Amino acid sequence: MVETNPLIFAVDSIPAIFGITTEAFIVFTSNVFAILGLRSLYFVLVGLLRHFRYLKHGMALVLVFIGFKMLVSFGKAIQLG
Repeated sequence: MVETNPLIFAVDSIPAIFGITTEAFIVFTSNVFAILGLRSLYFVLVGLLRHFRYLKHGMALVLVFIGFKMLVSFGKAIQLG
């Protein structure tokens, strides 16, 4: 399961990368770095959970806060120009 999550996120971001550039080398290398970085970050967080007692609760609070901000700003229109 841990190995498939970075792959899913990397495949999901390919259309966004093609929105920025059409060069295939940049798209490929950015996905490789994303896969390697996300996998390493997972093991760093697992290691930190042993040392910091409230890290899991703090991360959950941050995610709830971000979700709340997204829900509040859902109906707002963005003015261009």
